[in-house]
Amino acid sequence: MPRDKVFISYSHKDTRWREELEVQLKPYVRGGSIVSWSDEQIARGSKWFGEIKSALAQTKVAVLLVTPDFLASDFIHEHELGPLLKEAEQGGVKILWVPVHASAYKQTPLKNYQAVLDPGKPLAGMTKAKRDQAWVKVCEEIEKAVNPSAPKEPDFSSVREVFFKDNSTELKTDVFPVKYTETMLDDLARVLAEIRSKRVLFADLNHELWMFVFPSLKNILSGLVSVNGTIQRKGPNDVKQCVEQLIDATKAYLADYEADYARFMEGPWLRDLADSHKERNWPALGDAAEDLIRLRRMFGRALKNLAAFAHEGKILLWTEEESRAVEESIRAEKWSEFARNRKLCSACGWNLNYRRVKCPYDHSMCPSFDPSETAFEYEAYGARVVEVAGSFSGWQPISLEQLEYGKWATRVRIPPGVYQYKFIVDGQWQTDPRASVESDSAGNMNSVLFVRES
Repeated sequence: MPRDKVFISYSHKDTRWREELEVQLKPYVRGGSIVSWSDEQIARGSKWFGEIKSALAQTKVAVLLVTPDFLASDFIHEHELGPLLKEAEQGGVKILWVPVHASAYKQTPLKNYQAVLDPGKPLAGMTKAKRDQAWVKVCEEIEKAVNPSAPKEPDFSSVREVFFKDNSTELKTDVFPVKYTETMLDDLARVLAEIRSKRVLFADLNHELWMFVFPSLKNILSGLVSVNGTIQRKGPNDVKQCVEQLIDATKAYLADYEADYARFMEGPWLRDLADSHKERNWPALGDAAEDLIRLRRMFGRALKNLAAFAHEGKILLWTEEESRAVEESIRAEKWSEFARNRKLCSACGWNLNYRRVKCPYDHSMCPSFDPSETAFEYEAYGARVVEVAGSFSGWQPISLEQLEYGKWATRVRIPPGVYQYKFIVDGQWQTDPRASVESDSAGNMNSVLFVRES
C-alpha cells in the first residue's frame, strides 16, 4: 500500500486548530500535491478504528497539533502517536509537529523531533496575522516533506540555526572559512571591493525607510553572484565557500521577508497612512529587524576574516569604524524593540501604540468598527484599574483596557441621547478632562455625553 497521505493528528478539543490548518492546506489539496486525512473524513456508520489504522498505514507525513489535551489523550498516545513515532524511527513516516499551546512536550519523545515552529512561540499566543503567516510556513513544510524532490526554498531559520547561538544575534565562533593563501589574494580583493561598495551594510535604519532595505540587499546579492563567478580558487574553506554562504543567507532573508512586506504594504487597510508610518504596523517587523542584525553581522564577520588574510598594500584592511557600523551601531535593534512593544489590532493591524489610541475603538477603517458604539478613552499612568460608569449603564462600572502604558480605552453601544458619566481610576471617581461637565440632582459634577443617531 503506497504511503502518500498527510495524517493530521489532533485532540477533538482542538478541532478549531485542525480546521484552520485544513483551510490553509486546501490549495495544495485542490492542486493534487497533498492528500490530507483526519478522522473528520470517517463516514458515519464506518468502523472508525479500522479507518484510522488504514490511514496510518498510508501515511507519509504526520502533522501533530500539539497541545496539553493532545499529550493527555491516552487514545492518541497509544493508537496514533506511538505507531507514528515507531514508523518515523524506521524511516517510513516524516513527523512534523506544530506547537499550538505551551505544553510538556519535553517529557515526551517529541523532544527528539524538531518542531515546525518555535515551541516558545505557540500558535495560540499569536495575533491572527502572525498565525496566518505561521500556518503558511507549516503548509510549505508539509509540501516539502510530501514532495522532497521539489526545489527547496531558502529559509532564514536554517541560517539562524547554523550561524547563531541559541536563536540570539550573537554569531558562533569559526562560522566562516579562514584558510587563505597567497594565491587567493586576487579573489579576496574582488570580494572585499564588491561588498564594501554597498553602503547598506552601514546604513542607519533609523533614518531610512524599511522599503529601501530590500532593493539594497538585492543589489548586494547581485554583486556577490557576479563576483562569485570570477573566483579562481574553488574548494572547502576558501573564499568561494565564504561568498556562497553570504549569497545563501541573503537569498534566504529576501525569501522570508520581501514578499510578505510587499503584500502588507499593498493591502487594503491603513491606506490613509504614509508608507513611513504604515510599515511600522508590519506584523513581521520585529523578526525582520532581528534577522537583518544577524545578516549584517554575518557580513561583518566574513569581511573581517577575509581582510585578516589580506596583505598590506594589496587590499585595504577592514577599518574599525566600518566594523563598529556592522557589529555595534545597528539601529535595527531599535526597530526590533519597537516591534516587540507594539500592540496591533487583530482585525486590521493598526499599531495601537502609534499616535493616540484609535483602533479598534474609533478607527473607521477597521473591520471591527461599529458606528453605533461610543469610544471612551482615558490617560492614567501607573493606574491598575480604570473603569467608566454613567447613566447609560445604570452607573455600573465598565472596564477599560490598557492598550499601552497609561492609555486606556473601551467602547460601549449606547442608544442616542444625553448622558452623564465619570471614569473610576483605582476607585477614585474622575470627570473626563475632554468633556463638558454639569451637576446632577445631588450636586455631583459629572461629564456630559451626547450620543447622536449613527
